[in-house]
Amino acid sequence: MKEKGEIDFTLLLTVCALLCVGLLMIYSASSVTSLIKYNDSFHFLKKQLQGIGLGIVALVFFANFNYRKFEKLAVPMIIVGILLLAAVFIPGIGLERNGATRWINARFTTFQPSELAKLALVIYMSFSIARKKDA
Repeated sequence: MKEKGEIDFTLLLTVCALLCVGLLMIYSASSVTSLIKYNDSFHFLKKQLQGIGLGIVALVFFANFNYRKFEKLAVPMIIVGILLLAAVFIPGIGLERNGATRWINARFTTFQPSELAKLALVIYMSFSIARKKDA
């Protein structure tokens, strides 16, 4: 069992290996399309690298974050997640793309509420199971 603050290098190396393989696959699958559409064969690779950078920042933050603070947010997050899932059906809020209404127009950006709902569900279920284990 790892001590608090100790890094699991096997897991970290596995994630890094998967990131490298994923980058290779993205480049090999999209370089021609990217060159034709954006005149830059690295366009999608650059976008993926931006996502990886954001993910690394999130990893460092949450590695040093007390996850027990999420316990207070579990119920509000699941409620907000359900409300956002329903909000896609409200005209003017939900956006239809390719025949499906899955996006919310937040004026400055669009997002899929299902992504937030997945995170909320994981947090809610984790604390729900932990609470039942203690009882």
